Amino acid sequence: MTDGLPATVNNPGGLARNRLENRMPPKKAKIRQKAAPRRARVTRAVMACMSCDADERTTEIRGGMCPDCRAEYEAAVAAEEAGLLDVGYVPDTFLAAPNAVYEVVNVPRRAAEVRAAAGLPPRTE
Repeated sequence: MTDGLPATVNNPGGLARNRLENRMPPKKAKIRQKAAPRRARVTRAVMACMSCDADERTTEIRGGMCPDCRAEYEAAVAAEEAGLLDVGYVPDTFLAAPNAVYEVVNVPRRAAEVRAAAGLPPRTE
């Protein structure tokens, strides 16, 4: 841009216009952007067994289950109905009222004990 400047400049505006018109760098070629990739289409859904994940291409899926898993499920239901399988057991931790083994904790009193043990003053509310 500074190549070929005259020794004296009488008209700075004319010099700037002349240099901008005649000495502009060539325009850059526009970079072609790649076309956005087309979204994949789902043309076919493949059913899978809900228990073992076997798909319908390898076995028949009826009611969401393959024949092997369905036989296993029906055997478990029959065993439960016959009283051979105890599936009604619920751990004590899942019950609404905990078992007598668990101690009911008074949280504000316990917090006061911890604060006192740490040498902190008791909270006043």
